[in-house]
Amino acid sequence: GTRGGGSVAIDERSGMRAVSGLIDLGGYAIKGSARVTGEPFRRVRIGLPSSIRLTALDGGSADAVDLRTDLPADARLDGGGALVFAFAGRLVVTGDASGAFTGRIAITADYD
Repeated sequence: GTRGGGSVAIDERSGMRAVSGLIDLGGYAIKGSARVTGEPFRRVRIGLPSSIRLTALDGGSADAVDLRTDLPADARLDGGGALVFAFAGRLVVTGDASGAFTGRIAITADYD
């Protein structure tokens, strides 16, 4: 039969995943961490893109969507001028694409 694709959602805090329409082979789908730096204790707003196109070596593709962070609404850099946070999202695979998907996530930091 033809595979119709599916999605994997990852919780940014716990790393738990919810799989729909795909076989869960373990591992992580869309989960990572980032570090921003600047003036100590400065307020910062972090922005993530609404979606990212990921590609596999065989030419297949998938989309990372619904990206979110574990940051509080009033995020600040620490006394050393750094802020480390986790992010996660949902991986949407269309058709019969498979493999290890890679891509770049453009994270923005706006300082107050």
